[in-house]
Amino acid sequence: MPILDVFWSMLWFFLFIAWFWTVISVIADIFRSKDLGGGGKAIWVIFVIVLPWLGVLVYLIARGGGMAQRSYDQAVQQEQSARAYIQEAAGVST
Repeated sequence: MPILDVFWSMLWFFLFIAWFWTVISVIADIFRSKDLGGGGKAIWVIFVIVLPWLGVLVYLIARGGGMAQRSYDQAVQQEQSARAYIQEAAGVST
């Protein structure tokens, strides 16, 4: 039975890490969202912190569809900023 105990421990550890990653992703998306005001962001963060399982589930159902688009938009903006900085530092004009 020790092998089974190790398996279960590894499974629970993986699920804990996956849960932690999901909560961090949801909180990051809340702050990344431009269509929410400060009050809406505060309410979502409090909801996710006070009732984490329900808060994350409701957030993913209500606003999960836009998470990928907001993440993509942020990555594109960072890439454009980095490209502009590199071109400026290198003295290259386009």
